[in-house]
Order: sequence, then C-alpha cells, then structure tokens
Amino acid sequence: IVGYVLYPSESPCTDTPECLLFELVCKTKDYEIRRYDSVNWVSTSFKTRAKVWWLDLMALVPAFRRMKNYHNGKSVNISTNAMVAPGMVKIPERKGSWMSKLVNTQEYSLNFLLPSFHQSNYTEPTNKEVEIVTTPEMYVYVKPYKGWLNEDATQAQLLFKSLGMSSDVTPHWAVAYSSPMSSKPHSEVWVIADGKPTCPPSGK
Repeated sequence: IVGYVLYPSESPCTDTPECLLFELVCKTKDYEIRRYDSVNWVSTSFKTRAKVWWLDLMALVPAFRRMKNYHNGKSVNISTNAMVAPGMVKIPERKGSWMSKLVNTQEYSLNFLLPSFHQSNYTEPTNKEVEIVTTPEMYVYVKPYKGWLNEDATQAQLLFKSLGMSSDVTPHWAVAYSSPMSSKPHSEVWVIADGKPTCPPSGK
C-alpha cells in the first residue's frame, strides 16, 4: 500500500511525504526479503542500445518529459506536495552473445508510484506512450545501498551473486527514493521472487 511513514528514521523515504509501504519478511547481511501489496504506477517505456542506460539522454529525456506532463496535470492534477517514493526503472535481462548485447536495442520502463489518493482514483493518460500499470502482491529480494542509480549495475551484480542468479536471464529493477538534491541518496536493487521465498538460515 501507499501511505505515510510512521517511523521516518527507519524508512528509505526521507524526501517524500508518502512512501510505498512493505512488510519486512527477513533480512540477511546481503539483502532483504519484503512483501509488497498490489499498487498502481504510471509508466512509460524507452529503448536504447547503450549498455549504460542512464547515459542515453536521447532516450531518457523524452521518457521523463512524458511522465512530467502526466504529473503536471495534462491528465491528472497531482501537485508536488503529493509526490511519493520510490520511482524505478525496469532493467531487462541481457540475453545473447556479447556482440548481440552491444548492438541489440533493449526496452526499459520508467515507473512512478501514484500517491495514495490516486491509487483508486486515477485518470487514464491521454498520451498513448504513457499507461497505468498494476504490480500484483509480490515478494521481492532487495539490496539497499547509499548512492545514485549510476551504481545500479554494480549493486545488481552483487545481489545476483548472493542469490545465485544471473542478470543474463533475470530482469531487475533500479529503484530510487531520493530527490536529486539529497546529500544522502538511498537507492535499491529489486529482483522479484518467484512465489514466496524461504528465508535463509539465521546468520547467512
């Protein structure tokens, strides 16, 4: 669910009044397992051939502009006072040979969480490239870190290694909580679990 944080010091949401709330299932030295309820996001896709997606401004700027137009009231009136965290980018799996990874275009999705009032009271976007998407109730492997999304690739590999998975066959989410002006940015890597995962033995 989306709501106000009761204990801000214990939450990654320090820059927004509302946050995506979760149930902490368990925590290890390398990652957390969380349960999230079903929620709605406003979403748009962008394509890039760049290995480092966040450097492709030709793809990113139009995507952010589409999202900004939605939030600024062209489809729904959401004031800056209603901003909510997190925002996230879905990073696709990178299948194929090293050569195909360099030349093939990959599709990413940029997603902003809708505030609590608009979770069940949203207006459909007028731009065909913007849509409302619903994530189901889900369990997620989470690796929190202090820093910006330019560290996502490194942090994601650490999480995949801890889980015994590969980014070649498994997508992940680059998740941002902090404003661009934050002096202590908080970001996360998410990998959605297949069903309800089992917590590792204590101390692992």
